[in-house]
Amino acid sequence: MPSAKDEIDLEHLVREAISRAAVKAYARGIDLSAHIDNRLNSRALGDGLALSGYLRRGLARTVTAGQTGQIALGLWRGEADGENGDPPILLEVCRAVDETEMPQSRLADLWAQPTGGGNARPAVARQSDGAETVLIPLPCEPVPDAPQIVQKWGNGFHGCYILHVGDVLYDRERFRASFAAAGLEVGFAIPPANAMEQARSRADNGQSVDFLLIDGDRLDESAIALARDFRADPRLAGARIVVTGVARGLESSSYDSALFDALPCQSMPWRRLMDVLHGVARASAEGPSPKPAAGEIGSAIPLLAGRRILIAEDVATNQVLLKAVLVPTGADVELVADGAALLERYALAPADLILMDLQMPGMGGIAAVRRLRASGGAGRAVPVVALTAYARSADRRLALGAGMDAYLAKPIVVSELYDLLRNFLPEGGSSAE
Repeated sequence: MPSAKDEIDLEHLVREAISRAAVKAYARGIDLSAHIDNRLNSRALGDGLALSGYLRRGLARTVTAGQTGQIALGLWRGEADGENGDPPILLEVCRAVDETEMPQSRLADLWAQPTGGGNARPAVARQSDGAETVLIPLPCEPVPDAPQIVQKWGNGFHGCYILHVGDVLYDRERFRASFAAAGLEVGFAIPPANAMEQARSRADNGQSVDFLLIDGDRLDESAIALARDFRADPRLAGARIVVTGVARGLESSSYDSALFDALPCQSMPWRRLMDVLHGVARASAEGPSPKPAAGEIGSAIPLLAGRRILIAEDVATNQVLLKAVLVPTGADVELVADGAALLERYALAPADLILMDLQMPGMGGIAAVRRLRASGGAGRAVPVVALTAYARSADRRLALGAGMDAYLAKPIVVSELYDLLRNFLPEGGSSAE
């Protein structure tokens, strides 16, 4: 008897898998990324629990098996119709490969596991151009009446051209077709040093470059030099320049932030990056406006000088990540390892906002926030944000019911955290005074 099919949110499915592997990947210097085909419907039918487990196990094995600097997951609409007339959904798993130091385990073996719909065996496995890739048909199908992912942005990208500078491990033709569905033409600077030559060639032929996307794990001198060259060329000066990976790059004092239209501050899933690009495109369509400050569109860094943020988080890697994201705000940031230490520090030095992990040794986040709320005084009103890798609705209800004010799932999306900080800590004054 066939198993019952669940309705699956594709974005949540991928994000959950990445969240489980994020800490180990960061510790190994691995950048995780994901893209969901814009032509797919936003929801699919399949065994959600089995598919979630399959993605998490496969990604965990891939992170553990190789010291690669990049792993990418892609969900694509298949070109051939499935048995029921619906296009199948394909999983593409890619990793960068150092030709001089090959990983001991092949991707095809790492992902040959039961999926709940039978044994998954990669249909295609290839290795070229410093990348290893497997393509796996997934036992699920799009929900016919679900909106296509591309509908989220309407016609905001229609006729736009984006020049991508950096490594794209995915099959480039599928990648192009995905963005073409959103009205966006993608060109690749291969190698990245050819970006200016390619952009000028388009300008010579009367074609525009609407976006320059410098995609990597950090903002470096080469990215700054490229942005300056674009701004200095009258034919390219109008291009919107977006850079990812800033939080692990240079200090903001070492470059002119006005060179860039958006600095998302970390490598991010393509779904979120598309939101940033759409905000830039919409702002451009609405007419001339003053040049935005660094990251203003989609992920502005809130100005929190004089504010104090107290964080309870027991995992050292997560502490490093949170501090890297919060230091640019100018806030005074203090980290402790459990709920009891947080209560002790808060009693000595009240904070304007608390970020609280739910699962910690000793006193966890739920017990800590309950004691904080019962303590009276400022502890009853200080904003407390729950942080957890378990993005289940039950966890959310438990956290909010215990007295927390908001909830963020790991891995933290920096723009979401910044938006939350702006909501709770508007500019001017300090609630801890």
